Formats: sequence, structure tokens, C-alpha cells
Amino acid sequence: MQRHTRRVRLALAAVVAASFGIASAPARAQAQGAPPSGNWPTNPASAADPPLLPAPTPSPPTSTSGTDVAPPSNQPPPAPIIMSDKDANKAAEEARAKMRELEARVALDEARIKTMEDDLGPLRHLKVQGYVQFQYRIQSFNAAASPNLVNGSLPPGISSNDVIAKPDGTTTNTNLFRLRRTRLRTIYETDVVRVFLQVDLLPAGGPTATQGTIARNAEATGIAHWTKDVKTELTGGLFQIPFRAEVVETSMYRPWIERTQASQQLFPSERDLGVHAKTFVMKDRFTFDIGILNGQRLGERLFVLQPDLNGSKDFFATATSQIGPVNVNLAGYLGRGQTVDATLLRIKNWKRLGANIGATAAHTFFPSLGETKLVAELMFGTNMDTGVTYRFAVPAIPQSFTDGVKDLNERGLYIRAEQELTKWGIAGFRYDTYTTDSSVKNNGIDTYTLMAGLRFSKYLRLINEASYTIDNIHPTGGAAPSKDIYGYTAWMQGSFY
Repeated sequence: MQRHTRRVRLALAAVVAASFGIASAPARAQAQGAPPSGNWPTNPASAADPPLLPAPTPSPPTSTSGTDVAPPSNQPPPAPIIMSDKDANKAAEEARAKMRELEARVALDEARIKTMEDDLGPLRHLKVQGYVQFQYRIQSFNAAASPNLVNGSLPPGISSNDVIAKPDGTTTNTNLFRLRRTRLRTIYETDVVRVFLQVDLLPAGGPTATQGTIARNAEATGIAHWTKDVKTELTGGLFQIPFRAEVVETSMYRPWIERTQASQQLFPSERDLGVHAKTFVMKDRFTFDIGILNGQRLGERLFVLQPDLNGSKDFFATATSQIGPVNVNLAGYLGRGQTVDATLLRIKNWKRLGANIGATAAHTFFPSLGETKLVAELMFGTNMDTGVTYRFAVPAIPQSFTDGVKDLNERGLYIRAEQELTKWGIAGFRYDTYTTDSSVKNNGIDTYTLMAGLRFSKYLRLINEASYTIDNIHPTGGAAPSKDIYGYTAWMQGSFY
């Protein structure tokens, strides 16, 4: 054991001695003039090197950046705030009071918001629209078409376009400004209901029932969604009769101030009272519409006084299909009209039949210009004319009251073409022809109309129309009157929707 301890001590002493020798070897070699260790000789220029800089002594920092994030290390940390139980309870109670106050304010604001939603909620589904059509119109007539005719001839010294007095206190002037339409439209619609009200805010005092402030549309509609792609709308009230596409086309978007002659004679003011159900299939790709009507149109002389003059009802059915850029529509009409003899107090009923086929094609052939649209409709009818313009276009009561009336077969056709001229303009041409009785030779009215307009914005447009009309409509046994009417109109429409 002692021998082993002695060996360990000798080994430690040898290690210490060896370490001392190694550490001091370079110093002894340098003192004896030996070259320094390494492969590089000493550079003589190193003697001119400046002396090494001494280590910096501790001093305050030259910048205070970052010194405010921690307290100086030579200062003790601040003493903690010690509150008594009484003060702590008081602070906690004050915090709880502020929390209760904030919660009360939030509850009050939520109640106010709910009240506003309850009061104003229906407005989210309400849409208000309107438009004004201000028109300048001038017409020129040949002698046969002159409004100055008295018993079929012009008075002595009066030309066809002079202005003369009329028995009702008006004159035959046709050079005038007027308000053609001033419509206000309100639509309330949800997923299951729609209410549509439209009035014409025209000045009152006119001689016919349709002048003055009147209801144009008053419709209540229930909507049933059968599937994702099929829905049915059941509508009751005063609505446009969907017998022709032109009849249901709203005047707010149509670039022609008036509809064609057939539509004006068969459906003056385009509307009737009734109910109809319209089904839409495959996102409106197909539609089917069937309805029941009184049979007396808004615009007929006695519509307001008595909306239906006989006990029977009229029926219609329409179908439309969208095939690419072409929309095709078919319609049929079945009903009963009447002729009233106010002198002998008798009424004669007669059948009404109608059929209509039409097509609308729209395509952009010239992207730099805009859309091109072509529209055409052909109508055949029996006793469909309402007689608002031509009194003889309604079947007369026969000599023998028990006999049937002589049917009058109408026919109407129009073709129109429209071309956008960039977003700023539009131009078009329309031809329409109508006859009150196709069995009578040379018995029709033909109108040719050129249209050109400017669109200042989406909501403001100015349209010019120049027309030429040849009116040869006459009763059976009479001669064609050969009336020539030249017309020009400029109308400006401002709208909001």
C-alpha cells in the first residue's frame, strides 16, 4: 500500500516537472538566440508596428439606447405594492361595477339594434324604381288622314295640317311636348312572396279613363320552390297579359316609345284583372304560364266603371324556351267578348280566339359596337280587337238578334332590328303591319320606323324616331282611305332602379 502511494506521488511530480519544462522551453530558446518556432521568419518591419492598445477601462455607456428596458444593475428593484385586504376588496368591487356597467351598455345597444331591425327589416326586401319619359312629338297628314276632316272632307279654307277647334274644347294641334310616362314602381320580394305596385303619375283631367294618376300594376305573388330548378309563381291582380313578348316588355327598357299596332288594338294599356300561374324550369330555360282574366282591358272605355261586362272569363296559355341565343314564345287565347246596345238595352256575346308565335335573337357580332338584336312576332286572331281606335273592328249585332255575329279575323306582324353603337348609342328599324279583318282586301295599317338614340349613362337616354304610316283600315264594303301620316318624336328618359 505504501509502495503504491509512493509511485503515484512520483508520477504526479514527473507530470508537473514536464509541464514546467515545456512551458519554459520557448523562453529559454529565445534567450539563447534561437529562432522562434514556426515556418515563417520574423518580419523586420514589425519593429515599426505601433504598440498594442490597452484594454478599455469600465465607463458609462456612450448611448442610452436600450437602457430604459431594464433598471440599472446597480439599483435595487422597486419594492412591491402591498395593499391591505380592505383596499383590495374595494378595487375588486370597483372593477366589477365597471364590468356590470359595460355589460348593461352592450345589452342596451343590442336591444336598440334589434328594435331597428324589427322596424326596418322589411326595407331589406323593398326595391323602389321609377322613370320619366318626356316627349316632343310632331305629325303631318295628307288630306285623307287629317284630323280636320268634317263629315269626311276638309272645311273650306282649311288645310290638312292647320290647327282648328274641336267640339270638346280642344284643338287639332299635334306639335307638342307631353309627359308620355311617369312611372313609380315598388317591389317587395322574399323567397316566398312578391308584391308589385306601379302607378303612372300623369296630370289628371283627361277625357279617357287611363289619363291621370292610375294604377298600372297591382300584383300579389306567392312563390313555391318545388326543386332547385323548378318553381311556380301564382299571381293575382292587375298585370300585363303575356300573350305577346312585346306586351310584357317593360317600357322602361324598350327603345321604342310605343308598341306596335296589333298590341295597341288588342291590348290597350296591356293589362287586365285576373290570376295566373307561371312555372320556371331549369333556371328559366323553359317557362309555362296559364291564366284566367276578366276579358276587358285597362284602357277600354268602361274598364274602371265595370271591369267585366259578361259573366264568362277569358283564358290564356303561353310557353317560352331559351335555345342558345334565341328565345321562342308560343301563346294561345280563348274567351268571350260582347257588344252592348245602350239604346235597345241588349248585349250580344261572341267568341274570342288568338294565337301568337315569336322569337328573339341576340348576339354580339361586333364586339367593338355591342349587341345585335332581332325580334319578330306573328299573331292571328278572331274578334280580338277591342275597338278603341276602330269602332267597326268589333263584331256588330246582327239584324236578327238570334243569329251569330260575323267574325272578324285579325292578323298582326312586326319585325324589328336593333344595334348597339358602343355603350353610348343605339340604332334600329321596325316594320309592323296589322289588319282588323283579313277577309277585306287592302285593309291594313303599315308603319315604318327608324330609331337612333344616345345613352348618356345607364339611367339617362335620348331617343329619336321618324315614322311613316299608311293606314288603309276600313269597314267591310268601304273604300281604302289611303291615309299617310308622317311623324317625328324625340323623347328623353331618366330612370332609377
